[in-house]
Amino acid sequence: MKRFRWVIAVVVLLVLVAAWGPLHLYRSYMAEATDGRLLYEDWVLANTPISTILQYDRYHGNQMYHIFLGTNAEERKFYVLINEDEHWVVPYSAGYSIDQLMEQVKTSLAPANVEIRHVVPGREEGQLLYEVLAVDDKNQYHYLYYQYYTGENLKEIHLSQPWSLQNQ
Repeated sequence: MKRFRWVIAVVVLLVLVAAWGPLHLYRSYMAEATDGRLLYEDWVLANTPISTILQYDRYHGNQMYHIFLGTNAEERKFYVLINEDEHWVVPYSAGYSIDQLMEQVKTSLAPANVEIRHVVPGREEGQLLYEVLAVDDKNQYHYLYYQYYTGENLKEIHLSQPWSLQNQ
């Protein structure tokens, strides 16, 4: 009977340890995302045309930016790209149409069926761009970069797993 209790105790301990890793990773990721929003949200509302925040995202390029999409009092949309060194306010309407961009992505990756997981503006080497993450029906990850104003394709990176898993 004592041996049975020890086996149960060891199994429970192993389950707890196995569950702790993914939970810790998820909490760390969510804390980073939340911290970025909390860190800059008040500053964005006080120092940019945005009076209402509609969406928050992050751009991970050569330089990471926190991305806020919001509206001003006249309901005009703006992006704010911000990090510890700089910030940029970009009129949403000045960019290439996201709907057209999504169609362009689907056409360029045809005949594969693709799910577009995210479209977010960013900056690389002084150039404003869109980053698009699309996943095809073969579970290939396509990171596509387009010029913000024209929709010109700048670069493509195709991976068999998400970028975040490449370095593990």
